[in-house]
Amino acid sequence: MKTFANIFIAICMGLLLTSCEDVIELDVPESRPQLVVEGSITNTEGRQRIKLSWSTPYFEESTPPPVVNAQVRLIDNVNRNELLQEEVTGTFFTDISGKIGNSYSITITLEDGRIYRSDPETLFPVTQIDHIKVVREDPEEELDEEGKAGYKVLITAFVPPEERNFYRWKIYVNDTLENKPDDLAFARDDFVNEQVIDVEIFSDYMRQGDSVRVEQMSITESYYDFLSVLFQQTVFTGGLFDPPPAPIDGNIRNLADEQDYALGYFHASAVVQARTKIED
Repeated sequence: MKTFANIFIAICMGLLLTSCEDVIELDVPESRPQLVVEGSITNTEGRQRIKLSWSTPYFEESTPPPVVNAQVRLIDNVNRNELLQEEVTGTFFTDISGKIGNSYSITITLEDGRIYRSDPETLFPVTQIDHIKVVREDPEEELDEEGKAGYKVLITAFVPPEERNFYRWKIYVNDTLENKPDDLAFARDDFVNEQVIDVEIFSDYMRQGDSVRVEQMSITESYYDFLSVLFQQTVFTGGLFDPPPAPIDGNIRNLADEQDYALGYFHASAVVQARTKIED
């Protein structure tokens, strides 16, 4: 949610920008498109999806083009090696669900012969969500023009004290995934004993009657580290002393060239869900 300070800064920046007439042309070198991989395997029933595309120049706003004439294989530690079915150009599917304790990776063969492989990801169990609730940020706040007010989503869950676990949460409002950069929610439980109570994982403007669904996912420490860097690069940027955004090293590399890596991360997760509705 935007605060008064955010709006004030935006207005000041707008005045500064409109008062300048000099045009600065940036000479950004063209780089070779990189393979972009989106996908995971979970223990939920239903189709698992892997999507391949090519990166586009930094200032280009066009839709990334899909990868054509590629092959994707799903490999696990119990001798499974399955060729995934391509039903849409660059998008591959399997009906196989992941199993707790197994490790998974994918191999991608491109049209030009390059072969990429992800590091194995172990599918760890995940604990249940004991309770989910949605509460007003400020009960005195008036509704906006759309009848919305600021709400936050809180969860309570048991955490095994003898284990070191990592989690990610996905939040759906009226069955639509909230997918802005600052909606990324993940955590580690290093300093938690047995239960986390009323932990805030999401906040936004919503209205009475909206349904909220939360997916709680187990993730590996490696994926947690990737998400941490991703969050820093996409949310905590823009200040005078912030480092410029840079490609984030995932877990998928060219077998013949360790310096040639794909953008994205293939991960394995167990998933549990909880759902509620905003009543007031």
